[in-house]
Amino acid sequence: MLYVTYMVSEEKKAKGVSRRKFLAATGAGVAGIVVGGVVGSQLFPKVETTTATETATKTTTATTTATTTTTSLIAKYPCPFCDKEFSSEAELGEHIKTAHAELITKEVKPPTIKLIVNGSQYEFKIGDEIEPNETLAETLRERLGLTGTKIGCDTGECGSCTVIMDGKPVLSCLVLTIECDGKDILTVEGLAKDGRLHPIQEAFIEHHGLQCGFCTPGILMTTKALLDRNRHPTREEVREALSGNICKCGAYKKIIESVLAASEKMR
Repeated sequence: MLYVTYMVSEEKKAKGVSRRKFLAATGAGVAGIVVGGVVGSQLFPKVETTTATETATKTTTATTTATTTTTSLIAKYPCPFCDKEFSSEAELGEHIKTAHAELITKEVKPPTIKLIVNGSQYEFKIGDEIEPNETLAETLRERLGLTGTKIGCDTGECGSCTVIMDGKPVLSCLVLTIECDGKDILTVEGLAKDGRLHPIQEAFIEHHGLQCGFCTPGILMTTKALLDRNRHPTREEVREALSGNICKCGAYKKIIESVLAASEKMR
């Protein structure tokens, strides 16, 4: 397995798609490609247009000249290691095996990233243990079993996936795990300490700041980030801080009261 890193920023802009969709479509190219045997299946050919002109002369009672123009599309397969191009996958594969044998005769270890989640350190191999287009929300839920972080809209609109990264609230459904190397992440599971609920959690229970509870983890983490930087927010400041969190049950009045009560508990 040979891992080849591609610079994707400029092509992503040119395609006019979101970062996540672009990486999902070209994940193999970002994480690495298998060289030798199945080279062509994961390489993206360039398509070029060529025009051929044929002239035919037919002699009868008069001489007539007819010109035919044919346009065809020709796929070119560029080598990822040099500037040469080839007309087929097979030719490209043979070229890599002969011209770049030194690059494929030994295994290159995939890059790794480290995360600190709720005080514990984790290490993942990109392309092996996590995918390059995997979001932080997916890693937390599916790799670490921290299902308190909810995925609601998966587009950054509802706020249910909010976690705290290096002291700031982030939407984990919009952040790629590979961007979080070395980051300190706090999820809702990390709020309680030594078997005791955090004052924010206690306030939400006492003031009925939740109904179905699906949006609650994201609201708790947004509240934690707010009170960490502003221990005594006004009602309007609470409303502003929670403007990115949607509660489909409509419990906003109780949620705001719970946040204000939590600020009193933390004084």
